[in-house]
Amino acid sequence: MKRLDREASKLSANTIMKHKAIANKIEQFQPGAVLEDVNLMWLMDLEAWLIERGNSKNTIATAMSALKSTVRQAVNFDILPKDPFAKYTIRKGATYEKALDINDVKQLEAMELSDDYAKCRDAWMFSFYCAGIRVSDLVMLDVTDVAGGKIEYKMRKNGKKMAFPLSEKAQAIAEKYIAEAREAGREKLFGLVPEGLEDKMVIAKAIRAATSYGNKRLKELSTELGIKKATWHAARAAFATWAVRSGMDLDTVRQMLAHSDLATTQLYLASRTQDDLGSELSSMMNF
Repeated sequence: MKRLDREASKLSANTIMKHKAIANKIEQFQPGAVLEDVNLMWLMDLEAWLIERGNSKNTIATAMSALKSTVRQAVNFDILPKDPFAKYTIRKGATYEKALDINDVKQLEAMELSDDYAKCRDAWMFSFYCAGIRVSDLVMLDVTDVAGGKIEYKMRKNGKKMAFPLSEKAQAIAEKYIAEAREAGREKLFGLVPEGLEDKMVIAKAIRAATSYGNKRLKELSTELGIKKATWHAARAAFATWAVRSGMDLDTVRQMLAHSDLATTQLYLASRTQDDLGSELSSMMNF
């Protein structure tokens, strides 16, 4: 933690938060633990402890990945004689096998809503219409980022610049919230984070709060409709799945999601059902 505080200016807010999260978990697991305590059996015991406390496979994987980077540096600086992660496998769970299909999306789109439920649903739909904008970028969009019938912004995760015309449905949402933002005198399009944030840790916490706030309401709407859970992140998977099923080639989808490789994009695609596969086979053989 001391090293983390020293190097905070060099690290992203998310990296700092991930390392602090695993440090807090370790303090609960073994108060006063030091790096020299970490070995293969210790890692396995920590994983079992996290499972017992209801942490998901992916939450554990994120925590262990953060710990792994710290341990690797300790090995590089000869603080530890060998790497205990050499024989430990970080296991991630499947995340996107339950992506919303287009019928789920249409039901969510058609709901008559008001207040913050409407805002969260509209923001989710805007993400879907705009190639699955990440929630960290979505909630930070300014009114000026969607001016002139197009969207233009820089991804917070990797710094890539994105710019493309807004579809008719995306433009309708943009116009609604541009008007609302101007009336309220704010810069942020959806008003899901406070105005005027500059400190990176404050921004990261505001994004997390908005993510949690929206996911809670989206979950309630999904339950009401009886559809798969429409989290913020699910908008990316839903877009990718619908784009591929509509005929967009996988590499174009990869570029729109700003992935560095096709393997990552493929993780976002919902598995084809037996009916899907049967229909495609019938179509292919109809010559």
